[in-house]
Amino acid sequence: MRSLALIIRPYAELCKIRISFFAALSSSACFVLASSGLTMALTMECIMISAGVFLLASGSGALNQYQEMDTDGLMPRTAGRPIPSGRIRPQQAKAFSFLVMGFGSAVLLAFGGISAVLLGLFAALWYNGVYVYLKKKSVFSVIPGALTGTIPPAIGWISGGGMPFSPVFYSLCLCFFIWQIPHSWLLFLEYGHEYQKAGLPSLTHVWNRRQIIRNTFIWTLCTAIICLTVSLHLTSIVPVIRVALVAAALWLAGSSALLFYHGKHGHAHSFLFGKLNAYMFVVMALLVCGRLIQRNIL
Repeated sequence: MRSLALIIRPYAELCKIRISFFAALSSSACFVLASSGLTMALTMECIMISAGVFLLASGSGALNQYQEMDTDGLMPRTAGRPIPSGRIRPQQAKAFSFLVMGFGSAVLLAFGGISAVLLGLFAALWYNGVYVYLKKKSVFSVIPGALTGTIPPAIGWISGGGMPFSPVFYSLCLCFFIWQIPHSWLLFLEYGHEYQKAGLPSLTHVWNRRQIIRNTFIWTLCTAIICLTVSLHLTSIVPVIRVALVAAALWLAGSSALLFYHGKHGHAHSFLFGKLNAYMFVVMALLVCGRLIQRNIL
């Protein structure tokens, strides 16, 4: 068992499992929000579509590590990743990434149809093509790059039968778009000097530490506000869920305000990074619970 774990672990790291899992989770949450019911057949469809998103995101993450293996080896934060550390050979990583992306695309095509697989492939192309290129050119590459994070919820929403021109759909996608920006900028507070040494554009080139903190605070507040707009469009949501969403937004706003204190003492990244992730998880969980309560499933 130990030897098997030693084999699996580098590939799990290569796939950026945590990010891929969150992408799949956002897809399944939006599927539930869009669907008119939750029968056994729909539940299985939701699970399989989320699995397809997870595999495609995992393959895309693995390909990204292959693409950035040279610069990863120059930064202490990423030097221990599977390719620069020598645990996986570059060509093995490349072949593995395309294999996993192929499986993910096949699953999406089988259970979500052509629209789901096209959206998934567009996300991979945007992330591994456009974003990777812009990352080497601009310190603000995360803004167009954040479009990738809106695709998994879009796949879940459309596969669940949601209307693509619904205000709820736009609000959900905007939530995931906005959230990624402060999430990324926090990395520069901690590791901006590493990006500079690796020859990559760093936000620390154009902003000082206080400016990064201030802009991260503003975008974090925007994340909380935009997420609240989803509940406004879901007019039938139960009051207790609305109250919980407001409480969660106030908690994130208060946490982001404390960013000025923690940023001054040099641990802003570790303070807020996990809270941003937790907030998005709580919002999705509350929205799904509200939808299930509305249908008398909970």
